[in-house]
Amino acid sequence: MRIKINLFLSLIFVCTCFIHSFGHHSSARETAIQLVKKGDLHLRFGNWHDALQSYTNGIETDPEYAEAYMKRGELNEPIKKTVNYCQLKLRVYCTELRLLYKTKKNYILLKNLHQSKSYYSLN
Repeated sequence: MRIKINLFLSLIFVCTCFIHSFGHHSSARETAIQLVKKGDLHLRFGNWHDALQSYTNGIETDPEYAEAYMKRGELNEPIKKTVNYCQLKLRVYCTELRLLYKTKKNYILLKNLHQSKSYYSLN
């Protein structure tokens, strides 16, 4: 009988600890959920930086909230694509500038050559 009472009390203690820890995490979880919803709203309006910050804050508030990690990971992909696209466009633009510079330089040299030919042919 005494073993059954000890087992019953141990079970009540474990359940109480579980409920207490669950209640403790639920306020952090609720805050994290609100931060993720805020991040979703920022993302809907195109504010990637603010959305990323909200998702990160959600992770810091409740590190066990997988949804915040998932949303932040999903957001990183388009940011990487945009950065890669901008880097590619910058490389193309720099190449075009170099070609333009060479073309302009060649044009000036050609113009000088024609002027030199006309100058020397007249004299």
